Amino acid sequence: MKFGFWYVMRKWHYSTWVVHYITLQKFKVVFSTYIRSKRARLVDIGCGGKPYRDLIACYFDKHIGLEYPSPFHTDDAADVYGSAYHTALKSDSVNTVFMGAVLEHLEDPARALQEAHRIMAPDGLLILTAPLFWQLHDLPRDFYRYTEHGLNYLFESNGFDVQEIVPLSGFWITLGSLCINYISGFNKGILKKVPIIPAIIIGIEFGTFFLSKGEKKSSVWTWAYCAVGTKKTNH
Repeated sequence: MKFGFWYVMRKWHYSTWVVHYITLQKFKVVFSTYIRSKRARLVDIGCGGKPYRDLIACYFDKHIGLEYPSPFHTDDAADVYGSAYHTALKSDSVNTVFMGAVLEHLEDPARALQEAHRIMAPDGLLILTAPLFWQLHDLPRDFYRYTEHGLNYLFESNGFDVQEIVPLSGFWITLGSLCINYISGFNKGILKKVPIIPAIIIGIEFGTFFLSKGEKKSSVWTWAYCAVGTKKTNH
């Protein structure tokens, strides 16, 4: 499989490979379910280095990466610069708005969804992920965590019909990811000279991956949700 687990291990320079594998597989299902024509245009808000570039290229003719201009974004692959509040894109100009792990970094998420609604063509698609259990990151711009009910409210109150809001994991993946992110902080100094921490992380990755095989994904314990909505034309 082109986008299987070994692809993720080669592609992502992060410790939480399982999280990225699960997310990638979910996006693959979402794209194959909702994207009807490769002539579609997708804007990737908060694109960073475009980590989902290969998958998006299979479903979209145009992948527009948008990033906020910042000296901290040294690895971004943006095509245009702006913000989730002011994309500078024309109204009704894209088929899909994609925000992977962006919503928690926006102090006014409703305003960002209103901008997404503006730039979408009729029946446009909004695809995003948002965390429930995840450590603080990219400080100080880390503002919120989301439940499925909060995401449903944001979608419905800002011009979108909810198609699905699904948890991406159960307890074991969430626990393993939090442990990995905590343990990674010790990989410095003398410990960085020997692969003790990476070995522990690999053990946790594979252990939680296999434990999760017999576990249902849970809205109570998921590390994040994937939410999909379509533009209301009478909003």
